[in-house]
Amino acid sequence: MMHVVGKVEQCGYSPRCQRRFAIAMNDKSAADYLPKASTATRVAKGMGLTEARAALLRREIARCLPGVEVGAKTVKRLAVFPKLGVVYNRIQKNANTTTMLLLDALEVGRLRTIPESKGQHWLFYRAWLRGGFSLADARYLVVVRSPYSRALSSFLFKFGYWQEVAMAKYGREFDITPAGFVDFLMWLKDGALSRDLHWDLQVRSLALPVEAFTDIVHAESYEAEMRSFLGRTRLGPAGALADINFDELRKIGSPHATSAQEKREAFFTPASRKLLNEIFEPDFAAFGYDRE
Repeated sequence: MMHVVGKVEQCGYSPRCQRRFAIAMNDKSAADYLPKASTATRVAKGMGLTEARAALLRREIARCLPGVEVGAKTVKRLAVFPKLGVVYNRIQKNANTTTMLLLDALEVGRLRTIPESKGQHWLFYRAWLRGGFSLADARYLVVVRSPYSRALSSFLFKFGYWQEVAMAKYGREFDITPAGFVDFLMWLKDGALSRDLHWDLQVRSLALPVEAFTDIVHAESYEAEMRSFLGRTRLGPAGALADINFDELRKIGSPHATSAQEKREAFFTPASRKLLNEIFEPDFAAFGYDRE
């Protein structure tokens, strides 16, 4: 079994891409060497799931899982890993990039760039053509997160790290204070909730009903639950899974981590808790998180 992080083979793309990962794996700041989000998004879209393949995946899941409704739009949120026997439902702000890097590396045998790992949808198409993978036997995975830390993380990420971008895109800015967070939640309540998947309801990103997922990993205990999940995939409970360095994966997957979980006490007030409980009621109900 390979080491997912620690020894990076050549990614097969440009020398610049290879150099980024070589430097990142020497414990230097990964954020300085990774592609910018806009570049990653463009590349991933170019390599990603076409409308035809999305329709094919939706049809095949419906055929293999009778009675399970597959979202016509959200099916694009599914990433398929035939060798692992895993179908992963991507949700932004829920360790999505880290999970894609991890599953993709285990699938193809090497750690690839963020754009490559997010544009891996051809894996299902090729496996489907060969008839070597059954969606009926797959494990269906989703990573969920407390609405409290997720909403705060989205606020800090979009309006803290990327203030100018947020102003250009949404025409709004907020003070990075408890009062500014209340204003942000009021803005969401007044109609902005669906304007960005980073803070939109998690249930709106689900391609399948909650009960159709065989495995739900909670972001609050990500490493322990993900290790347990990997032991249930086609990899089996191999001892080499202990070699996965989740800290290094997070450095690459989350170069702008907001540490929202640790900042909850500083930002939440009775007013913001009340607003958040109301706005994100569907997520609380779907995933069983306690309301504060």
